[in-house]
Amino acid sequence: MDPTDIGDYLSKYSLSLIEDIGSEEVQERYMKLVNLDLKVFEIERIALAEVKR
Repeated sequence: MDPTDIGDYLSKYSLSLIEDIGSEEVQERYMKLVNLDLKVFEIERIALAEVKR
């Protein structure tokens, strides 16, 4: 899936995209924050969504 399409994809399931971050940001925000020496692959992403009201 193209990351730019995630909002449209979630919309089909009555979800609204709040945040979508890629591997570099995951590494900076989460792995370094808790001092984890884990490799995050380039294809990994984290998306946060909420149910539409």
